[in-house]
Amino acid sequence: MFCLFWSASQNTILTNLMKAQSCENSCGASFGSCSCHPTCETLLNCCEDLKHFCLDISPHSGSLLGGTDFKLLNVEFAKNDTLTCRFKSEIKTQGYVDADGAGHCISPLLFESGWIPFEVSTDGVNYNRYGRWLSVHHSKLSLEYKLLLVNGTQWQYYGTPGVGGVLLMVWNSSLIKADRVNIELWGYDEFGEPYSDQWRAEWKYLYSVGRNVTNNGAFSFIPKPSEMPLAGVAYGQHEGQSKQNVNALWSGDHALAYHLEEAFRKDSSAWALEKCLKWDQEEKLMPSFLPEIIDCPCTLAQARADTGRFHVLTSDSIGGSTPDRGHDWGSPPYEKPPRVPGFSHWKYDVITFYYCCLWSDNCDYYFTHRPSSDCRTYQPPKAASVLGDPHFITFDSSTYTFNGKGEYVLLHSLEHQLTVQGRTETMKSENGSVVMATRLSSVAMQEKDSDIIEVRLADQPDHLQVLQNQQELSFSEQNWLDLKGVFVFSGVPQNVTVMFPSGAGIEVRGRGGVMTLTVLLPKEFQGQTQGLLGTMNDNPEDDLITSNGTLVGGDSSPQDIFAFGAGWAITNITSLFTYDSTYLLNEYNFSPKHDPTFFPQFSVTEDASDPLLNPTLKMCVGDGGQFCKYDTLSMRSLELGNNTLHAVRTHTATVQDLQPVVSCGWLQPPKHGQKEGTVYLEGAKVRFSCNHGYRLYGSQERMCQEDGHWSGEDTHCVSDNTLAIVLGSVVCVVTLVVMVIAIVIYTRKQKRFWKTTIKKYPAGLGTIVRSENELFEPELLKWCLMGSAALAEAVLLLHLNSKREIIKCYTVNGEDYRGHQNQTSLHGGKPCLFWNETFQHPYNTVKYSNGEGGLGAHNFCRNPDGDVQPWCYIADQEDGTYWKFCEIPSCQMPGILGCFKDNGDPSPLSKSYQTSQKLTVQSCISLCRNQRYKLAGMEAGYACFCGNELDHHLHGDAPSLECSHGCFGDQQQPCGGDGHVIVFDTKVGGCGGNYTAESAVIYSPDFPDKYAPGRVCYWTIQVPGASVILFNFTFFNIMDQADMVELLDGYTNQVMARFDGRNPPHEIVNVSADFVILYFYSDRTNEAQGFSMVYQAYRASSSRSAGNTETNEDSDSKQAISTIGPRFGSNTERSNTSKNDKSSQIPYLITSGPKKSENERPGLSWVVGDAEELPFDDDQFDVYTIAFGIRNVTHIEQLIPVLGEVIAGDWKSYQYLVESIRKFPDQETFKEMIEDTGFFRVQYTNLSGGIVALHSGFKL
Repeated sequence: MFCLFWSASQNTILTNLMKAQSCENSCGASFGSCSCHPTCETLLNCCEDLKHFCLDISPHSGSLLGGTDFKLLNVEFAKNDTLTCRFKSEIKTQGYVDADGAGHCISPLLFESGWIPFEVSTDGVNYNRYGRWLSVHHSKLSLEYKLLLVNGTQWQYYGTPGVGGVLLMVWNSSLIKADRVNIELWGYDEFGEPYSDQWRAEWKYLYSVGRNVTNNGAFSFIPKPSEMPLAGVAYGQHEGQSKQNVNALWSGDHALAYHLEEAFRKDSSAWALEKCLKWDQEEKLMPSFLPEIIDCPCTLAQARADTGRFHVLTSDSIGGSTPDRGHDWGSPPYEKPPRVPGFSHWKYDVITFYYCCLWSDNCDYYFTHRPSSDCRTYQPPKAASVLGDPHFITFDSSTYTFNGKGEYVLLHSLEHQLTVQGRTETMKSENGSVVMATRLSSVAMQEKDSDIIEVRLADQPDHLQVLQNQQELSFSEQNWLDLKGVFVFSGVPQNVTVMFPSGAGIEVRGRGGVMTLTVLLPKEFQGQTQGLLGTMNDNPEDDLITSNGTLVGGDSSPQDIFAFGAGWAITNITSLFTYDSTYLLNEYNFSPKHDPTFFPQFSVTEDASDPLLNPTLKMCVGDGGQFCKYDTLSMRSLELGNNTLHAVRTHTATVQDLQPVVSCGWLQPPKHGQKEGTVYLEGAKVRFSCNHGYRLYGSQERMCQEDGHWSGEDTHCVSDNTLAIVLGSVVCVVTLVVMVIAIVIYTRKQKRFWKTTIKKYPAGLGTIVRSENELFEPELLKWCLMGSAALAEAVLLLHLNSKREIIKCYTVNGEDYRGHQNQTSLHGGKPCLFWNETFQHPYNTVKYSNGEGGLGAHNFCRNPDGDVQPWCYIADQEDGTYWKFCEIPSCQMPGILGCFKDNGDPSPLSKSYQTSQKLTVQSCISLCRNQRYKLAGMEAGYACFCGNELDHHLHGDAPSLECSHGCFGDQQQPCGGDGHVIVFDTKVGGCGGNYTAESAVIYSPDFPDKYAPGRVCYWTIQVPGASVILFNFTFFNIMDQADMVELLDGYTNQVMARFDGRNPPHEIVNVSADFVILYFYSDRTNEAQGFSMVYQAYRASSSRSAGNTETNEDSDSKQAISTIGPRFGSNTERSNTSKNDKSSQIPYLITSGPKKSENERPGLSWVVGDAEELPFDDDQFDVYTIAFGIRNVTHIEQLIPVLGEVIAGDWKSYQYLVESIRKFPDQETFKEMIEDTGFFRVQYTNLSGGIVALHSGFKL
């Protein structure tokens, strides 16, 4: 036992000690005798000069644009003092001393929001006074602190048709400490290469609207157009003073329509379109930000409940529901683009909307880069709560009561470095006596190195106090605070919401004298939590795990659960709490973190004579009834029990609101029709109707089904007067007897949109080639070919391996597709529009006149913007032409095994499973490859599966369009779809491997992702018996000369070819060897897309010996050899191989007539005469022979019918051949067509003066 005696003499000694310590240059410090820490005021141990050097200010917040005059409280200055205020130790503004001796500072222009430290000096040298200023997003300021633009619509659209007149602005004149002011226009812009160190933001003075204007709170003017464009600045703000960092008021940011040049007023739509197109080009050069953005919730209930990731706004605006490159509120660390609060958002997402949508009608450009996503991949969080005397509801919905007294770990996630701690204290009954029960009184939290946020019960009933790093936060001026690594919102004193970058959200509410806590965690926390709120893994059986890893059963006794909770007590070292009172120091800081002397009332007795029992039993029923009854009877309070019951039901409602829902996505109305219904969730129905004069085809009503797909078929409205389009057959009778004509078409594995059949007429009539057009076939391919035996003999060249599939794509998203499919699907697809007729849309031949992205005067599917697969525009909408993906069977990157349904039980790949918000194709492949699985599958953009065998016999193949969902980590890569898995061979993107097959495709490491720095990889290609191996780099994107690809002789390691960023491969590499090593190296700084390479090995024929000098006097053969024999630009041979002058010739290329070729190439069969006798199927030709007939003959219109009458007795049929001959392309055009199908080194030889031409080409 001890006594504390306080005397006047002792008080004098302590006062002298406190005077000896000073807070000058020591704010936040604690001394033995006194303290300059914020907690000193409640601990009553502040140093005497605390307020003199550790400043309080009013107001404590203002616009980040600066100009706010704030007063330094509780300190006096000499009237002749010159104050300098320095923010962030670098930005200086001039302060002043008013007539009462109070100091004032002016806030500066800042490019960030949040608390900004500042210092004050009276001599411009020594800065010894400290404070902090809250920089606020300009739109969050109260209207009284802004310069208001009256009639905002007039300001925003000034200069567009029908908008003009006088513009008016008003302001609170008392906020400007001057009799006269200047009105100036400032514009915002960003400079430097995007996402580089040189990228910077800048506010620029444009001009003065008014100078030396009376400060009476209003100003009007009639704007004049700018005489010249001002560096692209098209939005900005007005300032009420003449220079920066002085006392000023700012307007809201707005589009400067009234400021723009005369060209805008003459034709605002054309002016805006030009700006829109320029932005479209700039946006294409910038990296995609879409993978960073998660889908929005599907319902308002989900949005309200998911407070860790979404903040519900009470207003909406035109152009909402689109993703933004720059978040309106900015993003830490702020300051640099595109993270500047408000203004980066305006530059990239708002003013561009004006250009493309509001000032012109070109929204397609905008929505190409800002597509509105649906909610089909939204994943709701899990919720856990602490309520009442404290009762716990875990993330997996286990419930228990732990009412110890102390400080405990509520939640800890090691991977996310998130900690939430709770403090409990004893409660008092309504008569003031202490009862054996506790309540949650404070919650402290931190994620990584963020500010520590503590929320605790305040002295005022049900009010909450919020501390940031042990210093109280005020919400009197701003209810939303952007702090270091955390965001805090408090609209009313009873509620506080805390949001962390990981998506974790903490809701704290005060009600009935008790604090209720709700924690929401996204799916990324699955299996990564511990503490009193349990393990979040969908298994309620393992929620009660002690801090040492011991499992406590859910049916354990209250005493065992009490011991379990006590084990989660924190330590002084790990504590996040503030101890700023004698009570807190004694009860929690200097005492055990779990009070071993306190034992609660583990159960309550239901005494029939208790007058409180009957109303308790009536009130405490249903969900939460047990907790309600316990709290009511233990605390002897119906109010407390009712509050507990309400808290439980609120939690239950939150969990229910967060249940996943099925969405089928937005349905568009048909062109020339309407749609009834705006709900797209499971069970919703949408009805369609057509305008007068149009007939409805397809489904009149469609319903969203449980599998996330709409029932029925696409709906169209077709005019009653539309003439039927008859797509017939063109029959050409060809009288050739010796001529054989080969037409190269798509591989048989592709269901072609046009097909060729060859039939035989009665003897003597020759060959018929019929092109049966099933749907909009390419115009040039309609026409038949003809020739004459009297003019020339053409040669049919067959590929020795002609039955293999032709690959048309080597990139994962088909960006390299150059095929000729011109409809969205081969079965019932929609026809594509021609790229040279889509000028109103972002991609057309005017903007891409050099063939970029494969665009041209055709309507073939392409992927010019790097989407997940090729697509095209279609004419199928009311308000313009839209686009759809093309399902192209032949456009499947080697290594993709297909798209498969995932019906579960089992999944197509069921050996391993993982989810990631940053999933890419290669990250999944690498995961599976590292676990030694052969196959990797991606589903819904975020899920990765591994396995060795496909259970597709249980699930079946699915259309490729079902797997076109972009990966969360890279939206330009396909990562499956809802209920559909896209499967890859894990060899794709591997670093090295051994190949012995005659042909294969090898990708750079990490493909289709960018290869990583510091990669060194080897691949061996060894094909026994091969005499030559061809290497074709179908895709090559290496950063610079520091990264390289080499081909080495497998026996000698001699470098046979080297390629890098400055020396890419332009031709096929021909290596005369059977063993080659492919080597790749990247330095430690570069990343790029890499390469895809296909090799083909060929074995030597016995007739291809070096000594074979057989000749033939066939004249046609000589001509062919001398003119079309292709030679490769890059030819390599092993040093010990004889250099034959024919070494650059492809062994299977035949350039002579039938007689000589039969001797040189045994095994080839030649067929002349009736086409019906050809012993091969379609799609087997890799080299063309084309007869151009007698196009050069004069009087062709008369000659052809006469020939038909003489030779075949059919004058009428032959008169139609004239147009066929003219329509067929000339030699050069047909050469380009061959190249478009994937052939290389295409050449042709004119025979008989150009009447016939022989084309040749190569295809791996």
